[in-house]
Amino acid sequence: MKPLRDPIPRTWGILSGLVVVPFMALPLVQWRRTSVVAWTWVPVPAVVLSRELEVWDGEEGRTYVPRIRYAYEVGGRRHESRQFDVMGREGSRMRGESQAFLDRFQVGQKVTAYHDPEDPARAVLFREVGAQGYLLVFGIAWILLDRLMRSRAC
Repeated sequence: MKPLRDPIPRTWGILSGLVVVPFMALPLVQWRRTSVVAWTWVPVPAVVLSRELEVWDGEEGRTYVPRIRYAYEVGGRRHESRQFDVMGREGSRMRGESQAFLDRFQVGQKVTAYHDPEDPARAVLFREVGAQGYLLVFGIAWILLDRLMRSRAC
């Protein structure tokens, strides 16, 4: 005679999946929407106004944050932004990596920014989605697959 399977682990897996999946899917949907929409943003000449490497001391050590401020003009109106990319890139624990990124920009340098045609005050220097976007997608897919496999094993 075959032993009966305990329904509680399977039920718990389904219920936790119903709670966890929406919280994991929300950043994925936001990332996808933002990355696709950013490709519709309009290129505009810009100039670097300032640059600096901020150092944040936290519980997990130092973080080095490159800060670049740039100006651009849309429809005769001047705008300024500090946004690098659509994902809101921050710093790195590796000073050399952050410094190398910052060294790509000099005060007075002419660059291309991309502004939101619906809100010209929103602009980025890079429309591409960085590695963190792909890591987010991979991480969410990995967790979902793991949940699915565990619920089938119960």
